[in-house]
Amino acid sequence: MTEPRAPIFLPPGEGRDYPMGRIRALFKADRDETAGLYSISEWWLEPRTKGPGAHSHAEDDVFYVIEGTMSFLLGERWVEAPAGSFVLAPGGVTHDFENRGPVRAGALNLSCPGGFEKDMPEIAAWFGEHPPGEPEEPAAAPVAPITEANPTVAEMEARVARFAALRPTDDYVDAGIPGCERTTLRVLGEKPHAPLQAESYHMNLVRCAPGKSAPLHNHLTQEVFMPLSGTWEVFWGPEGARSLRLSPYDVISVPPGVSRGFRNAGTEEALLMGIAAGRDPGMINWPETVRAAARAAGVLLPA
Repeated sequence: MTEPRAPIFLPPGEGRDYPMGRIRALFKADRDETAGLYSISEWWLEPRTKGPGAHSHAEDDVFYVIEGTMSFLLGERWVEAPAGSFVLAPGGVTHDFENRGPVRAGALNLSCPGGFEKDMPEIAAWFGEHPPGEPEEPAAAPVAPITEANPTVAEMEARVARFAALRPTDDYVDAGIPGCERTTLRVLGEKPHAPLQAESYHMNLVRCAPGKSAPLHNHLTQEVFMPLSGTWEVFWGPEGARSLRLSPYDVISVPPGVSRGFRNAGTEEALLMGIAAGRDPGMINWPETVRAAARAAGVLLPA
């Protein structure tokens, strides 16, 4: 029969103390007192103090921030954890903590299973020889410089796509599927197919008659639609069963990987603006229902 364990009461600030310069660990209960289930401690860091460094171990590490704000590394991501925050670093996950703020910060740590405390004398001795330093300053956000750049009117005119001069593109082969007839005017894309060179996104204008659509398709980019005239319906999902209606200047953003399509839901010819991330969204794919409709109409969609 397992012998009953003795209760423990410790007033504030009491426990097995491991001072390490600007870091202090205060162990409240060790594995011998918890039947090996866990060890529990407080970790206190002075203002602007690095922690133990990125490390991993078999035990789960649970932290509850009790004062100040601590920064935790979890895998490859740093998170800011103010007082009241809960953090779990499962066994095997690289983690670290530090105090980047101007005031002292502390966290309650639960190490499961217990036993970590046996290494504390060595750890404290190491910190005695290698005092913790200050966290690195985060890199400053880039700021646009103020320059003397002053392009000529002619140079800026070369960066204008006049609506009257836009010409339809014929590379949207799915426009040959019955019901999907539409005119696409490329504005930003790859020259010479577009008047303006795309940089971080590309843009088209789509014009079609009532009831006509772009069929359900998918690609690897975010896509944004904004009607410029008329009423449009944007539909999405594996079968396009969900939809929303948009009026002029409403905007919808479809995330990458979600199949999407759109149709003119009004009673007159209408114009829609589409913006896709990247210089060229490319890699368009269509579900089998759309491919079957294309084959029936003699339209060859890229594989």
